[in-house]
Amino acid sequence: MADPAPPPVTDLATVFPDLDRIRRRALSGDLAGAVDDIALLGDRRSPDQGVAWDVLARSDGLDDVVAARLAADPHDHTARTLQAHRLLLAAEEAAGEPGSEVTAEAFALVHDRLRQAEQVLLRLCAEDPTDPQPWVLRLWSAGQLALPPGEVRRRWARLHALDPQHAVGRRLLVRALAPAPGGSWDDALTAAREAAGAAPAGGVEGTVLAAAHLARWRFEGSGRDRGYLRRKEVLTELEEVADRFRALPCPSQLAWVQAHSELAVLFGVAGRTDRARSHFRVLGGVVDASAWGAAGHHRDALATLRAEALTEGEGR
Repeated sequence: MADPAPPPVTDLATVFPDLDRIRRRALSGDLAGAVDDIALLGDRRSPDQGVAWDVLARSDGLDDVVAARLAADPHDHTARTLQAHRLLLAAEEAAGEPGSEVTAEAFALVHDRLRQAEQVLLRLCAEDPTDPQPWVLRLWSAGQLALPPGEVRRRWARLHALDPQHAVGRRLLVRALAPAPGGSWDDALTAAREAAGAAPAGGVEGTVLAAAHLARWRFEGSGRDRGYLRRKEVLTELEEVADRFRALPCPSQLAWVQAHSELAVLFGVAGRTDRARSHFRVLGGVVDASAWGAAGHHRDALATLRAEALTEGEGR
């Protein structure tokens, strides 16, 4: 057995200099400059921009910076976008894991945060219909609010009109169509398969199907039972997704972390240890926080697989 490996790094800003620069610039008070730096990460459809927005929005101390900026200019577009993002993060944290019991106090907090976020986002979408980020956040809020599939698809249609290939938007569409919010797994997996089928080889866009299977496994078995992930048809799809993802060098400089992390967790839990180790080797010392958290009761076993992979050497 391999010696224990150091815990994985889940704060991507400590690994990628671009993200560190964006965070530091924002926390210094230059929110507009931080968003300008995000725009340098490829075009706005780039999944790397989605990673950067999320890392920025999760930064400790950002609330004070946003509040100060809004006090100086209540109409600041960037500050209000980040304000809405922070409200959605707070709502998701208060709601806990899908299917978990929520107290009356937490329920009230969740819906208060979602109500505030929706009010901000409605105004942002009306003021600048060409900005995709508020529509990305409205897709996220649609899932949290358990809105009907018709409204979810309407919001996706507005984002799709601005950017038909928006990778983060695709993931949020699939998430909002799942039964936990108010849809069905047939709807969610159909949308994920359509996105995966249209994705270029080597791109992270196709791994939305892996994310959908990870979400279904967590929802149906609370992350304990391996049975779903060991179904032949599920494993076949996961292997096809992984092979297509690795068929060509990934052009993403940031979003590959989430894709490899999800596949490592899925294959590890499913018992395909060779495949899991291959993804852990690519990841090296970093792991996506959400995917690692989804491992739940299997995290210790996955940590052993990860340690074995790291002793075999890193290589992306």
